[in-house]
Amino acid sequence: MSLMIARLLPMEWLALLAAGVATLLATVADLPFYLPNTHSSAFALEHYLEGISFSVVLLFLMSWHQNRSLAIIDLLNLGRQIIAFLLVVFLHFNFKLWAMLINSGRWDAFYAALDHTFDGVLHALEFINLGFTPLKATLPDAYHDVFVALFLVTFLAFGLWQKKHALEQTLLAVALVLVIGGLAYIPAPAFGPFIYLPDSGSHADRIQQDMLHFMQGFLISHGTQYQGGNFIMPLAAMPSLHIAHASVLLHYTWKHLRWLGMVYLPCFLFLTSEAVVSRWHYLLDLALGLVIAWVCIRITNICLDAHSSKARSAGK
Repeated sequence: MSLMIARLLPMEWLALLAAGVATLLATVADLPFYLPNTHSSAFALEHYLEGISFSVVLLFLMSWHQNRSLAIIDLLNLGRQIIAFLLVVFLHFNFKLWAMLINSGRWDAFYAALDHTFDGVLHALEFINLGFTPLKATLPDAYHDVFVALFLVTFLAFGLWQKKHALEQTLLAVALVLVIGGLAYIPAPAFGPFIYLPDSGSHADRIQQDMLHFMQGFLISHGTQYQGGNFIMPLAAMPSLHIAHASVLLHYTWKHLRWLGMVYLPCFLFLTSEAVVSRWHYLLDLALGLVIAWVCIRITNICLDAHSSKARSAGK
């Protein structure tokens, strides 16, 4: 048993730790684990798993094409990381659903007041966002589409260019964002600025109102008014994990595929400005999202370096 634990990968350690925290929260706060239906599962997997799975296939195919077989142990380890990552995704959405059941106090008024203090920053982001008007006209749901595309392209590129270490770094950092960010929803939760200034008739507004309607019923019923399709519908503005994830993807593409990182810069600007303009997030949400990304990148590098050193020592 101790030998099995010693051989756990960093991703597996994270999944076990997250499961332990989730079990503790569920027990202490008397909360159920919420399950997704087929639609919610497909939506979550589209966000996180498509690019990762294709990347592993590409790694294998490119290695085989160049007559450099990818070690079976490497493929098994990647498979183990994907399975652990799936558990992390499941737990993340439960953390998000639990946040306002655990802490019913909402901080929207405070965050909105803080935004008014930094009107100049808001206006600057609105001005930047004007440059993306053609994109928004072409893709009504560009905020979601660009976000998902960053995940897909990043992992596909790492697979195609055989950047196995970059893939593992990014995957662990993304998982850490899901765990740390998911738990960060609890201390000072908020719905989002759209509750004060809805952009009536916009694509984002329709989604926001649907999510708000679900959340109101969910909270009033103390979590009993729930169906599997609601798994992906909880509102949680603080912190912005869109920005945290985008920062992680930008960091590792800039580090391992500089040209792709350069391509991502305007995408990052779009997501940052659109998060405010479409009224998903307050300014403080974005700032904390950046902090979470930095922390997760640091932890990732430390954990993987330590794991590599341990593996080298064991191989001697």
